[in-house]
Amino acid sequence: MAKLRSAGWQLPPSLGPEYIFRVYDTRLDQHWLRGLLSELHTPDPLYVVGGDFLTQPHLEDSAALNPTQLARWGPRDASTYHIVVPPRPHVAQWLHRAHQQVAMEANDTVFTVCCVVPRNACGTSLDNAAVRRLVPSAAALLDDSTLEVQVLAVGERPPLVRVPAQDDSRRLPPASWEVAHLAMNRVLLLFQFRRMTPQGVRFQARWVRGEPPRPSPSDLELLRVEMVLPPALQQAKAEKAARAGLRQIATALTLPEPPPHQLRQIVVQHGIISGILGVPRGQARDWLRGSGCGGLYLRPFWTESTGEAVARQHFSLLWVRGQLAKGPKLWQALWDKPGVVGLLPSGQDVAVRVTAEADLASLEPQLRFAMEDPQASFRRRVPG
Repeated sequence: MAKLRSAGWQLPPSLGPEYIFRVYDTRLDQHWLRGLLSELHTPDPLYVVGGDFLTQPHLEDSAALNPTQLARWGPRDASTYHIVVPPRPHVAQWLHRAHQQVAMEANDTVFTVCCVVPRNACGTSLDNAAVRRLVPSAAALLDDSTLEVQVLAVGERPPLVRVPAQDDSRRLPPASWEVAHLAMNRVLLLFQFRRMTPQGVRFQARWVRGEPPRPSPSDLELLRVEMVLPPALQQAKAEKAARAGLRQIATALTLPEPPPHQLRQIVVQHGIISGILGVPRGQARDWLRGSGCGGLYLRPFWTESTGEAVARQHFSLLWVRGQLAKGPKLWQALWDKPGVVGLLPSGQDVAVRVTAEADLASLEPQLRFAMEDPQASFRRRVPG
């Protein structure tokens, strides 16, 4: 807080210089959240636990998670109320602490703990096993036979509030919030639980407010990058070598060099560098044609959003046993032949990736020339 004040920000005088708050929290619009909970027929009054001075909860993080004392969160003079924990960092800690709080609160208290999960891991059908995979730290809650647990996945994108990027008043909390929405690839999940009642159901899970739309596919196609390197090569040098290999392919096939940030997740292991490269979808097959140039190989990184142009069913493989070291030479001999879409390594073998357009009879003479072996021939993998 002292740093913010020295930078000219106006803050409530009650906040000490050591007060800590998280700038990039997912702050749900409280009116929207109350409306959702009202639709779910949860009890009143509602007590918000977790947050900071920007959202002014009934109980802030530090008080709720006090490591030295387990104290009641709700009002002492009420027998029915609803405790809501908005999305907070450290979901496991909040689920554990809210589970502990059941014994501290009134018998009819309902708890709602919110968290944000990846959309691609959240299927349209929710069951106990699916919820455990989504949020492993909820296992103790789900295993507690004294509780009724309901898990709700919210189909619509919840509105968020943020400190405006351009706020000349430099005041916190701001006079008005900037409104945004939860990212398309994230889903709000609510864990609601209470003590078991005579008519209660141990576990339920469902979607509310519809199901989220599928995110539109990225403009980039993902390719896996592989390159054989000396085992002792350092990470920084390995990445430099991979980028040099991509530049060589781009030059050979007259392709635009991909921006640096589109090559990521670089790993060096057992003498092989691997990573993920994002290229424009319309250029993906051209990049695959460059696989093998200079010893750098590319293959599709197949996902649900993989484009039709590089779909698995369009390709077959012609194998050359034990000749990976001659892969770059083989690429030079074959890369511009009809139906050839680059090379693919596997151990010490290398394969030529081809489409139905390829003519095996015209490719094998090129293979023998590159291998300097008049007996060289392609092999197809036999199932089993």
